[in-house]
Formats: sequence, C-alpha cells, structure tokens
Amino acid sequence: CVTRVPVLAAVRSTPGSVSLLLTRSIFGVVSFGCGTYAFQGMPVGEATVIVSIAPLFVSLLSVCLLKEKLKLVPAVLVVLSFVGVLLITDPLKIGMGKQRLGVIYFTAVGAAVGQALSK
Repeated sequence: CVTRVPVLAAVRSTPGSVSLLLTRSIFGVVSFGCGTYAFQGMPVGEATVIVSIAPLFVSLLSVCLLKEKLKLVPAVLVVLSFVGVLLITDPLKIGMGKQRLGVIYFTAVGAAVGQALSK
C-alpha cells in the first residue's frame, strides 16, 4: 500500500505538501550541483568550510522568512562565525583569475544556502 512509505504517506495526506516536497528537492539538487562545482574549483578545505556554514544561513533565513526573533548572543555568534569563515577562506587572495574565483565562492555559498533551504 502507498501509505506505508513515509514520504508518500505525507504527500497523500496533505494537498500542499507535493509542491513543498518538489521545492525542497529542487533546492537539494541545486545545492548539490553548486557544492560539486565548488569542490572542483577550490581547495577542499576552503570549500568544506564554506559549504558547512548552512546552519548560519538557517538562523538568518529564519529571521527573514519565519519572522523569528534572533537574540543578542546567537546574533553575535553568527556574525563571529561569518568573520571566521572570511579569515579561513581569504576571498580576496590573488591566484586564479579573480572573476572565476568569485564565481566559485558564490557557488559554494549557494550550496550552503541550498542546504539551509532544503532542511
């Protein structure tokens, strides 16, 4: 029976959940593609750091999309985490072509945002 599979049971039980499931799937696929491109064009350590900041984007997107209040201590920690990522990755370094490097950093951040939206 279809209702024994948890995902299909959720889709069958609520009418709006099909579009939510498709949206989540699209964000997941785009995030995976961005992450793969970032890992191909950047050093692995930097790409891992950038892709792993998805929880920071979850907290920022919860403020924007869900209208949640972000208290002072978590807000300061999010800012410090972003500063730490900037210190680790050093996005202004000279090496590869600056335009290509900017695109790779943008796709790595896109992978993190996609992960945050697909959770």
